[in-house]
Amino acid sequence: MDFSRVSDVYRRGVEAFLNFAFANASQENMILCPCKRCVNNNFLAREVVEEHLIVFGFIRGYKNGHFMEKDRVDLLPQHENVREYNWDFGVNDSTQLGQSGCDEEPNEEAAKFYRLLNEMNEQLYEGSKHSKLSFCVQLFHLKCMGGWTGNSFTQLLEFLREMFPFAKIPQSGADMKKMIKDLGLGYDKIHSCPNDCMLYWGDRTNQESCHVCGQSRWTNRDVENVNADEVEARSRLKPVKVLRYFPLIPRVQRLFMSSKTAESMRWHHDGRTDDGLLRHPADCLAWKSFDQKYPGFAGDPRNVRLGLASDGFNPFKIMSTSYSTWPVVLVPYNLPPWICMKQSSFILSMIIPGEKGPGNDIDIYLQPLIEELKQLWAATSGSNVGRIELFDITHRKKDDSHITPEAAEIMDKLREKKAEYETSASNVGYAVNMADIDNQVIAQVFGPERYGRVRGTGLFVTPTKYFGSSSSQYMPSQSHSVQAQVEVQVDRARQQLQQQMQQEMDAKIAAVQAEAATREAVLQGKVEDMQTQLAKIMKMLDKNPSQNPPS
Repeated sequence: MDFSRVSDVYRRGVEAFLNFAFANASQENMILCPCKRCVNNNFLAREVVEEHLIVFGFIRGYKNGHFMEKDRVDLLPQHENVREYNWDFGVNDSTQLGQSGCDEEPNEEAAKFYRLLNEMNEQLYEGSKHSKLSFCVQLFHLKCMGGWTGNSFTQLLEFLREMFPFAKIPQSGADMKKMIKDLGLGYDKIHSCPNDCMLYWGDRTNQESCHVCGQSRWTNRDVENVNADEVEARSRLKPVKVLRYFPLIPRVQRLFMSSKTAESMRWHHDGRTDDGLLRHPADCLAWKSFDQKYPGFAGDPRNVRLGLASDGFNPFKIMSTSYSTWPVVLVPYNLPPWICMKQSSFILSMIIPGEKGPGNDIDIYLQPLIEELKQLWAATSGSNVGRIELFDITHRKKDDSHITPEAAEIMDKLREKKAEYETSASNVGYAVNMADIDNQVIAQVFGPERYGRVRGTGLFVTPTKYFGSSSSQYMPSQSHSVQAQVEVQVDRARQQLQQQMQQEMDAKIAAVQAEAATREAVLQGKVEDMQTQLAKIMKMLDKNPSQNPPS
């Protein structure tokens, strides 16, 4: 695998791989091509696979291949009898899944990612320019915009499958929903009181009636007849009112999954023209006042600023019908004004149903959103959580242990580097911005950051983990370490200069204040002398009232 593709050793290794693969995993004299171009998605003949492996090479990380001891190839990991071959051109070896020498089964999120990736690369039909996933997303969008019922949509799919049997069209609308659901960005159903008194959410999830007005939670059952142990019966009950809540945190994360969008989210700080004119919410006094009040939050331009808007409308398009639905929409103000006010940039937070608007009781429905905003605030400057501490928090299990040994090792490196920077800063003798230290340590351990780049350091599958990286600019090196040390020294010098300037300014202010106090004391003395002389004159006039006052 590590040899040059033009060497004889590599060609002999490819020949050995093809002999083994076609002997154990061929299907109609074809196998899945593991080259960088096909990525195990296309069944090809031996000659084509050999040409691809020599021209393009194996996909990154393709070290151990697993083939079933059956006629049909199935690469899913739940089967038991697996034959393993080492692509370092070593010796074959039979093993059982779950024992040493076999890859771990991917978790649920990783399985969704791989499934979506395959569907994205899977053509709708041979020679089509569209994938199966894009076809499903666009067709489902038309269903939502046109208001089609579920039955009519399933009938349309059946008609399309009958007319185009060669196309890979889902069996029903439910199958299409399952596929689209893996994209994420779903919503939560939260029951609410019909009188807008409370949400059956949090600690009150299992309540059967409103604790304010006593109204039943269900439409087809009385409160007195409810038995909390009847789980099956409860699943058939119909709630009176349901709030559709769309979680905010995954939607905010999606804003930073694209390098272009991530760059736009910094526009209010990096690209805005600050000339005193009001062109963007960042130019208003409220924005600037918030920055002064919370400098820790304002210090990172990636922190998201959101605006909230809501209004009611009749979804049934019948003006004589009294019904009002209230969507709550969030607007990301980080984006440029020509982007943030587009409909595609709006974030739908919740849909409040009901025959009438919630009015002043809308705060009841805003509880889940406020709770998420508190979580986001706690992860930024609200509780002074740094990037290193945030990495530690997000990479631990419920039992407070790290999710993987790699996460524990990375955390040890982060703590060690941070301790070195803090020791250097304490030797200098003045305060250092802890956020700057965290940024330098993160850059040393994970590699330097580039403007507009999103580093994949998440919990599950990331683009870097899946596709790999062939560029040395993403890897830490000695030059990056030297650069980081230089940046720290420059930052220290800048802070020292700022402290000196502040001290000089304080000294000048103190001198001016002392001079003003001296002048005030002199004036006060003159005023007291004049008051004393005036008192003497008044006494003289009281003793000799007939005499004229001295001129």
